[in-house]
Amino acid sequence: MKRLVIIVCAFIFISLNSCFKKEPLALSNVIVKVELKSNPVSKAKIHLYDSSNNEIGRDETDKDGKLSFSELLPGSYTIKASRTFVLDDGKEHIGKAEKTTSISEGENNITLNISF
Repeated sequence: MKRLVIIVCAFIFISLNSCFKKEPLALSNVIVKVELKSNPVSKAKIHLYDSSNNEIGRDETDKDGKLSFSELLPGSYTIKASRTFVLDDGKEHIGKAEKTTSISEGENNITLNISF
């Protein structure tokens, strides 16, 4: 009888464990591209926020106006871009842009175009 109880308990444990075991989520890679009048904007400051508005990443765009964020979980993200420009008037102006997007599980190489 003791042997039967141990076998039944082991079966229940294995069954419950497999019911609650979750597969790991497929992570996503996102490429942010920043443009001004269809021209890439280098050195734009990029800030990445999660759905609770917590900053989870920041960096600057490269010479092609691109920046990559990798291993993002599915969800909603807000990307804020800013860049200081000196215009024809000789004064500094700050260009700002913001975009919110949802990322599905396993999406890769999503390009988000942000224009000033």
